[in-house]
Amino acid sequence: MTQVRIPRDKLVRAAEIVSRVGFKQMIGKTKVRPLVYYRQALMAALRYHTQMSSVQIGDFMGHMDHTTVLHAARVCKTCPKRAALVAAIYEEATRL
Repeated sequence: MTQVRIPRDKLVRAAEIVSRVGFKQMIGKTKVRPLVYYRQALMAALRYHTQMSSVQIGDFMGHMDHTTVLHAARVCKTCPKRAALVAAIYEEATRL
């Protein structure tokens, strides 16, 4: 993935637009599959396109462990559907 830097707020807004889910709902502890996918895609987008560390992303996403962020980034690289979500978030963020 390219290392283009995008402000965190733009990525969050783009994730809200792509997912049609609010940020507070996205970072909740729910295990509903679509929300988990959007949450992971946002964590991966933050990891790839900001200079935030995995610890900082975890804190920002509702005090999640840094290994959760690393897992999300790894899953989004290997799963085509989730990689497409990350790409959609990136594309939307560049339009904002």
